[in-house]
Amino acid sequence: MHFRQKHLDFAAKITFLFLLAGFVLIAYASGGVDFRGYYGAAVVVTRGGNPYDYTQLAPVLEEITGFAGNNPYFYPPWFSLFFIPFTLLPFQIARLIWLVLNGGLFYFGLAFLQAALEWKVDGWKKWTVYLAATLSFAAYCLRSEQVGILLFFALALGLLAIKRRQYAVAGLALVLFVTKPSVTLPAAGIIVLWLVYRQRRSLLWAAGWTAGLILLSSVVISKWWQFDRSGFGRGLAYALDGPDQIAAVRVLSTIYDFLDFVLGVGPPFHYLIATALAISGVALVLVAWRQSRYLPTTLSAALVLTFLVTPYALQYDYVVLVLPFFWIVMHLAALENTLRAMTVGLLLFSFSVLIWQQWSYQGYFQLLALAGAFALTLHGVAKRSALPAQTPGSRSAPLQA
Repeated sequence: MHFRQKHLDFAAKITFLFLLAGFVLIAYASGGVDFRGYYGAAVVVTRGGNPYDYTQLAPVLEEITGFAGNNPYFYPPWFSLFFIPFTLLPFQIARLIWLVLNGGLFYFGLAFLQAALEWKVDGWKKWTVYLAATLSFAAYCLRSEQVGILLFFALALGLLAIKRRQYAVAGLALVLFVTKPSVTLPAAGIIVLWLVYRQRRSLLWAAGWTAGLILLSSVVISKWWQFDRSGFGRGLAYALDGPDQIAAVRVLSTIYDFLDFVLGVGPPFHYLIATALAISGVALVLVAWRQSRYLPTTLSAALVLTFLVTPYALQYDYVVLVLPFFWIVMHLAALENTLRAMTVGLLLFSFSVLIWQQWSYQGYFQLLALAGAFALTLHGVAKRSALPAQTPGSRSAPLQA
C-alpha cells in the first residue's frame, strides 16, 4: 500500500510539473502578447525616452514585433526598470526567459502560500491542488504573458514574510503587490490596516522601498511624469493599433461587461447592481474579519470584493484568487456534507468556464462561482467553529490578529 502511495504521489507531482512546463511552452509557441509592452517600455527608457508617451513607445513596439498594437504603458515608473536587463537579449529569447521565470514564480508562490497558511497537505493531494490552481488561474496568465503571476507571487511572499517577521521582504512584497492597483488596491488596504496594528516595521519598509524606487525612477527616467495625457488610458477601453488608432472596443471580465453582454442590462442599472455587489462584498470582508480575525481569511474576502466591482480586469488578473481558492479547499473537510457538495459544485463550475467560454466577459462566471464557494465555506466553517484562529498551533501565528 505504501509502495502504491509513493507512486501515486510521484505521478501527481510529475503531472503538475509537466503541465506547468507545457503551458510555458504553449505560451511561447503562441507568438507573444503583453511582454512586448514591458520590453518595449524598457527599450524606450534605455534610449532616454518616456515609456508613458505612446508616441515614443509605439514605434519601438513596431520595430520589435512588426506592429504597434495595443500596448500602452500604465504601470509604475520603476516597473519598467525591472525589464531593462531583458533588453540586453533578443526579444524572443527575452520572452522565453520571462515565461520560464513566471512558471517558476508560480510554483514558488504556491509553496509560499501553503507555508503561510500552515496547510498540512502533502503527497498527491498537494500536487492535485497545485494542478487545479495552475489550470484555473496560471494557464490563462501565461498565455497572455501578463503580470498576474508576479502579483500572486508577491502576495504569497508577503504573507509568508509577515508570518516570519521578515520586515524588509514583507515591505518589498507589498510594493510589488500594488503594481496593478485596479486588481489589488482593496486587498492591499487590508494588509496595510493589519500592518498598522500588528507589524508597523513592515509598513515602514514598504514606504522606504516605495520612496527609493520612485527616486531611482526619477533619476533613470528624466521627468517621467511629464507627457501628453490626452487620450492616456484609452488603451484600457479600446484595442488600439498605435496612438489614436482605435481598432475595436475591448470587452473585460467585469460586472459591467457581464451585465451588458450576458444579461443585457446597461447603464444606469448596472451601476446600481455593481453598488449592491460592492455592499455585499464589504459585508463579506467584515464577516470574515469578525469571525476569524485571521489575515488570509479577510484578505481572501477582500480579493473577491475587488474583482466583483473593479472596472478593469481580465482573467489573467485572477491569479491572486489562488488565495481564496486555497482557503476554500483547505476547509472543505470542516463543512457539512450538503455545504461541501455545493461548494465543490461551484468550484467545478468555476473551472469549467475556461473550457466553454468564448468571450472575456463570460470569465466573470468564474469569479461568481468562486465568490459563492468562498461565502459558503466561510459560513460553514463559522458554523462548525473551526476557523483558522481556533485550530491547534495557530494561536500564536503572526497572521492572526
